Amino acid sequence: MQLKVQSATLSATAAVVHERRRISRDLHDSTIQPYLGLKLGLEALRLRLAATDPVAREVDELIHMAGEGITELRRYVGKLRRSYDAAPRQSVVQGVRWQARAFSEVYRLKIEVLAERDVIVPGRLFEELLHIAREALSNIRRHTDARHAVVTLRVERRVLILEFENEGGAPEFRPRSIEERARELCGRVRVWQNAAGNTVVGVQVPL
Repeated sequence: MQLKVQSATLSATAAVVHERRRISRDLHDSTIQPYLGLKLGLEALRLRLAATDPVAREVDELIHMAGEGITELRRYVGKLRRSYDAAPRQSVVQGVRWQARAFSEVYRLKIEVLAERDVIVPGRLFEELLHIAREALSNIRRHTDARHAVVTLRVERRVLILEFENEGGAPEFRPRSIEERARELCGRVRVWQNAAGNTVVGVQVPL
């Protein structure tokens, strides 16, 4: 019986690996290629604009955004080709700071990252937390007029707490995508308005 169970487990694992590889190929062929074409088209358009043309700067920003999208898609494809758990342990603080710098450069949204100490987690959890951070910052950019945001990281009783604070905003807003990811990690999300009148999205994930 034990041999049959082990055989079934191995077959299931092989099926998952095969499906991951298929999806990664599909993403590479059907999703990344149009982004590459878009970036090349924007670069060709930029060559036709004079350096003093006010549109040139906007085109440069679009080229940068397209490049960031391509890089992110390639990272995701690479992630699908390997096991999450096989990925090395990584620093959540460094990952969030990298994400904040990228948003600050592209969207001119000043983001301050505060952390008392570093938090090193397995590769799978690191990727999920980075998705949560990216979605939270995207929500600030899309749904508020804030020009400044603060991300706070801390650990309390083996629980990682991420708080995303922005100027103003509506506390009744529900970040559904973040809530779904947090639930999958056995965590939870809370949204409130602090004493300064700023909106805070708090994510708690057990380590």
